[in-house]
Amino acid sequence: MSYRLVGKASVAVNGVSCYVRSAASGDDAMRTFHLCRAARLMMGALALSASAFAQETRGTLTGTVTDPSGAAVAGAKLTVLNTQTNVAAQGTTSADGSYRIPYLIPGPYTVTAESQGFKKLVRQGIELRIAEQVTLDLRLEIGTATESVNVTGEAPLLEVSTATSGQVIDRRRIAELPLAEGNPMTLIQLAPGIVVTGGWSSNSALSNSGPSNFEVNGSPGGNEYTLDGAPNTADRQTQGAARVGLQPPTDAVEEFKVVTAGFDAQQGRTAGGSVDVAVKSGTNEFHGTLYEFVRNDVLMANSFFFNRQGRPKQARRYNRFGGTVGGPLSIPRLHSGKDRTFFFTSYERIRPITPSLETITVPNEAFRRGDFSSLLSRATPLYVYDPRTARVEGARVVRDPIQCNGRINVICPDRISPIAANYLSFLPLPTDPGSVTNNYTGNGPGDNSYDVFLARIDHVFDDRHRIFGRYSQGWRTEIDENSAGTVNGVRVNGRLGHRGNKGGVVDYVYVRSAATILNLRAGYTRFKQDRFSLASYDYDITRMGFSPQALALFTANTLPQINVSNYSSPVEPTGYLNTNPTWSFQPTLTRLAGSHSFRFGYDYRVYQQNRADQTYKAGQYTFNNDFTRQNDLNPSLPIEQLQAQGMAALLLGQPTGGNFPLLADNAATAIYNSLYIQDDWKATRKLTLNLGLRYEVDHGTTERYNRIIHDFDPSAPNPTEAAVRANYALNPIAEIAPANFRVPGVLVFAGKGNRAFKADKNNLQVRIGGAFRIDDKTAIRAGWGMFMVPFVLDGINQNGFSRNTPLVASPDRGLTFTASLANPFPTGYIAETNRGPASLVGQNPGTIVPSRRVNGMVQRWEVSLQRELPGRWLVEGAYIGNTGSKLTVGVDANPIPRQYQSTSPVRDQALINFLDAPVTNPFRGVAGYEGTNLYTAAVISRSQLLRPYPQYTGLGRERYDGASSYHAMQARVEKRFSRGYTLLGTYAWSKYLEEVSLLNPTDDRYEKRLSDADSPHRMALSGIYELPFGRGRTYGSNWSRIKEALLGGFQVQGIFQYQAGRPMTLGNIYFNGNLSDLRPAIRSSTIGVLGSTNITDNVFLTNIQMTGFYLQDDAVKTGGQLDYNKQRNDTRINLSQNIRTLPSRVSNFRNQGNTILDVSLIKNFSFTERVKLQFRAEAINSLNKVHFNAPVLNPRDANFGRVTNSDSPTNPREFQLGLRLVF
Repeated sequence: MSYRLVGKASVAVNGVSCYVRSAASGDDAMRTFHLCRAARLMMGALALSASAFAQETRGTLTGTVTDPSGAAVAGAKLTVLNTQTNVAAQGTTSADGSYRIPYLIPGPYTVTAESQGFKKLVRQGIELRIAEQVTLDLRLEIGTATESVNVTGEAPLLEVSTATSGQVIDRRRIAELPLAEGNPMTLIQLAPGIVVTGGWSSNSALSNSGPSNFEVNGSPGGNEYTLDGAPNTADRQTQGAARVGLQPPTDAVEEFKVVTAGFDAQQGRTAGGSVDVAVKSGTNEFHGTLYEFVRNDVLMANSFFFNRQGRPKQARRYNRFGGTVGGPLSIPRLHSGKDRTFFFTSYERIRPITPSLETITVPNEAFRRGDFSSLLSRATPLYVYDPRTARVEGARVVRDPIQCNGRINVICPDRISPIAANYLSFLPLPTDPGSVTNNYTGNGPGDNSYDVFLARIDHVFDDRHRIFGRYSQGWRTEIDENSAGTVNGVRVNGRLGHRGNKGGVVDYVYVRSAATILNLRAGYTRFKQDRFSLASYDYDITRMGFSPQALALFTANTLPQINVSNYSSPVEPTGYLNTNPTWSFQPTLTRLAGSHSFRFGYDYRVYQQNRADQTYKAGQYTFNNDFTRQNDLNPSLPIEQLQAQGMAALLLGQPTGGNFPLLADNAATAIYNSLYIQDDWKATRKLTLNLGLRYEVDHGTTERYNRIIHDFDPSAPNPTEAAVRANYALNPIAEIAPANFRVPGVLVFAGKGNRAFKADKNNLQVRIGGAFRIDDKTAIRAGWGMFMVPFVLDGINQNGFSRNTPLVASPDRGLTFTASLANPFPTGYIAETNRGPASLVGQNPGTIVPSRRVNGMVQRWEVSLQRELPGRWLVEGAYIGNTGSKLTVGVDANPIPRQYQSTSPVRDQALINFLDAPVTNPFRGVAGYEGTNLYTAAVISRSQLLRPYPQYTGLGRERYDGASSYHAMQARVEKRFSRGYTLLGTYAWSKYLEEVSLLNPTDDRYEKRLSDADSPHRMALSGIYELPFGRGRTYGSNWSRIKEALLGGFQVQGIFQYQAGRPMTLGNIYFNGNLSDLRPAIRSSTIGVLGSTNITDNVFLTNIQMTGFYLQDDAVKTGGQLDYNKQRNDTRINLSQNIRTLPSRVSNFRNQGNTILDVSLIKNFSFTERVKLQFRAEAINSLNKVHFNAPVLNPRDANFGRVTNSDSPTNPREFQLGLRLVF
């Protein structure tokens, strides 16, 4: 057959058009077309990708081509054309008729299938979403190649090529659902298996923590975040848990996927979920947006507690504005970007002033003057004692009540420390003077600005080579947390800070042949944060009253931290600077072989940290009642008396303890390596198997100057042992014979090149999954896999290099004093460690990370059933479970032995006195202990000598034998957008248990309890509905412009979430009843309205006096009736030094469940086919639900059982208005 040119048809293949004549003469023309197309075989598939395989954001099209009888068609040519960029990808079917075309960016596609002897099949309207593997089976009809069959229809919804589960958050949801902060990461909460653990009120892109506060399917160790496939984390926290880095604006995000149960070997660096975000890229047409959203306190309801107190709303301002633009990147007369070069850029600025309520405990006006006489009017008077009157009577140091000119419980003005007076002058007075604790609520409005910029360029060099690059940065300035206000010119707890993320990625794709593809990607991201106290700018510390000797030690002009017993310490620390760069290189080789698709990958990352921690650079000072109580025993006392005695110590300028922190900077590096192989094998037309193997290694942290404690040797004798034992033999205690007294254990420090810990090289992880298509509308999927819990930048213990010079107030229980508030550290700083075996004796070395560390391991499994229903509905039911093993647990390595712990159900004061009894100090004067209390004290408590390592005041260690388990039934319903609406609903019914804590430090088994993230029920619904009125809709398609402007173009959106309450944690408290009889009810209708005191006004909805938290015998009665003040001040319920049996968490003690409904109305004004203006009105927390914090759970507190504040006190109902221009 011959062809001739009569009209030109263009098939753009990877940016280069191949032209053929639409009807016929010239075999050369047809041959030219086929050669052009073949030369680009598979190139388009990869060229469409801007990311490599690790946490893949591209999609894959797979399926089988058959003839009318159902027989496989081998060698059929497939072309997949992106209709927005005119870039095509091609593939060829294997012997069994199967094909696989990977690396397709999300978007609309047209698929063409051709084979000799068959009509050409053109399938239009295929929508491919992020990271989707869409199975599209094609049936060819007998005929000639000049004939064609055109079919328009969407891609199937069933996922029949992978066992991996998750949720795609599509473009319309990102752009149009009501988002209070405009942060697409908020929509993570729509995925199944998510439990939000915090951040309900801090989901703005300004925060790295808020959007990161969630767990996925009960998996420990945190989650992973990628942006265009490259790691996108800010910094690493405990056990490698990451905070998300840069969060692009909604209009810059194409789609993102929350992988909740991955079984692909590509997924790594996490045992939890993965959030993979794809940034928009340009197309052949210019597109963009301009927008602004505003909020104001005029459009906001008042907060719950302000309403109750009759206080007005706080100031609220919010502006978010920005824009995007993208299209072909051309240089006039030099380069046409159409089909070859595309750009996209985005800018956004957020300028909020946000109320931030905080509840703290501050002293009343009388206590500040040193007048505690109100405590004498009680039925049982409470006294404050004078340190000046200390004397020895028998074995005890005793004191007399303090007085001023005969007035008991009053301090004379001339004895009040000027430092104390100045400090107290900066604190606000109580807003609730009748409360002993939580008596001040203040607003510290956050004044923030945040700017984020992003740019991306995609370019095709030729048929085999393509590159793309993205640069992004965000920067925040914050002035916040000043809830105490400005008092006497000082913002005592205000702070100034900055934080930002900067980074980019370069991705290169090389297609060697139709079956071999190489992808190289390099990424970099840097998180930087600093923080300083505002008081540093408000006040000159030299005016406060400290001695010149003390001022010479201070390392910044800032307020000291003052810790008074049972009062808040609102002073903000200062001097924080943290920079976290992350480098990554991730090559991936893909090899297609028949029905197998092999991927071989390597993941190399370098995590770095340069950190100077914030601290109290004018010292930390503790004021307890050690020297203002009746004697040197440690009895149980009422909270009010503890407050008064601690306040007296402050006013007298006599701290009971404290320290001066000199924190070492650290310059740390950790390297991560991983190798994996994945085979996606289409075993039959109905069965696809996913077989993978991944190997990961955390190589351990190094510090540039080796300033790390490397290990602890518990069996080696401490070099100070001989001298200490000699002293001990002179005055032994009855419990330990001199011959049996030992001082074992030495610290081991990192040497040159030593890592904080050695790599655990036993982290080979098998992944197995499969998907079986029962019929065209039903599929069953299952998977099992192993996942390593990462460490990365972790295990940096710098104690000894970070020096905490202790404040040694008295060597003899308060008979004489060696330090005062005016001159707290008379001997200067404690010496830095010499890295010898005697280092840190007399101190607390902190938690020791052993050199041989073990990564935790999670085994996860899932079975799910999917069913596609008419109308683009997909329903799925799943069972998912996992178990964690070898999890990291921190334990007390230096506890008082179990035989010296009480088994009494009430306070065992005799045992406490026995343990606190002063005994001769054998460490006194021994070289190595200089600067510590053990060096100067004549006596120490008996308990110190009973500890396994008596030379240390504290010692922790890590163990690697924790465990967890999670089981859930989950359901998902998704209606893809059609007929004017879309709906997504998810539900999970789950139970999450853990064994990662000891109820008592001497227990030999962990407590099996509910996880903090256990939420048995969670539901999330979201939807968009276009009202059927107006042009292009069911009714009113012929409306006039005026009618359309008034009545047409409306749509409504909403997000509903319900999450059952998470468990509350009980402390070491007295209880003699049945906890299952009590079910806390936390709701606004019962808070603060059931009575004037917590006796009846409590979340237990009962008379709290009659619960098992209190005794009810004659000792707590007055006139034959229960006296609540006596009950809560009953010394018997103040447990200490006991073997605890009360569980820390029970299923019926849960915090309030969270219910949130956000709704919005959008009015669309269409100026032209390509230009549209949206007016948006959004109601955030439209039901005005309050999310309360847990009640006070200390039975000795006057607010026990009461809720005193809310989790998101600044998020009552708000209306947000916006304009968005789309072109």
